[in-house]
Amino acid sequence: MKLYGIILMLFVFSFAACQSQKSGRGLDTSEVAEFEVSGLCGMCKERIEAAVRKGGGVNDANWNKETSMLKVTYDISLLKEMDLHKRIAAAGHDTEKVKAADKVYENLPGCCQHRDKDKEKH
Repeated sequence: MKLYGIILMLFVFSFAACQSQKSGRGLDTSEVAEFEVSGLCGMCKERIEAAVRKGGGVNDANWNKETSMLKVTYDISLLKEMDLHKRIAAAGHDTEKVKAADKVYENLPGCCQHRDKDKEKH
């Protein structure tokens, strides 16, 4: 039993040492992207933020209903900004760079269908 405890402790210390070496070399691969995403309500906010997080690589996401701007902190070693746009479009919301497929958009709840309402804003 002592042998298992010693092995476990060695593993934990080895892992901790590796992590401290990684962070000590300045290998921060986080980047912040900010872009417009069409949406209207709290349900849109939840859907947009969940969509951009789906699949990993995103540290933080916040969509602002008043400005329609999404701010995302993500790992550039895992994702490109275009991947974020594609994730959101796959959930039915248009971004600056990618329009959601009509079939996906039409499956959004009526209160979340933003295209006609976006035209009214402009």
